[in-house]
Amino acid sequence: SVTGLISDKIYYIRAYVIQPGNINPIYGETQTFKTGIPPEIQTIQINTVEKINQINGNYLLFATLNGKIIHPGTPTYVERGFVYKVEDTVLGTPPVYENDIVVKSPIEGNFTTVTQQLRPMEWYTVRAYVKMSSGAIYYGGTEQFDTWKYTEY
Repeated sequence: SVTGLISDKIYYIRAYVIQPGNINPIYGETQTFKTGIPPEIQTIQINTVEKINQINGNYLLFATLNGKIIHPGTPTYVERGFVYKVEDTVLGTPPVYENDIVVKSPIEGNFTTVTQQLRPMEWYTVRAYVKMSSGAIYYGGTEQFDTWKYTEY
C-alpha cells in the first residue's frame, strides 16, 4: 500500500528485479493510475426541533437535519447521511456518535432527513458524512442544537 499521494494526480509505476550476478535491472510494464478527489461536504445549521403529540398525552421530539454535498469526490461516495449524539460535558472526551441516519437522495446538492426520537432538555451534536467504497468516511462541520424548551416526554 502506498501512502502520501496527492489527490487528482496521475502516477506511473513499474516493477523491477535484479538477478544475482547481473547489475542491470529487468523492468516490467509501466502502469498508470489516477488518485481520487476527496468529497466536500457541509453540515447546515439545524433550526427546527419539532414536538409531535401522541394519543396518550406524551410527545416525541424530532429535528430536521440538513447537509450539502459540494463535490461528490471521485470515485463517488456510496453512502451519505448524518451522525448525531447527546453532547458530552466532559472536556477532552472524544466524540462518539451513537446514532446515524443514511439518506438516499441525488449525488450532489442538499439533502435532509428527520432524526429518530430525541430526549428533552439535551444538547445534541450533528455532522453530515459521506462514506466511500474504500470504507473511508468524510465529515462536514459540527453543528449543535438543543431540546431545552421541552422539559418532559
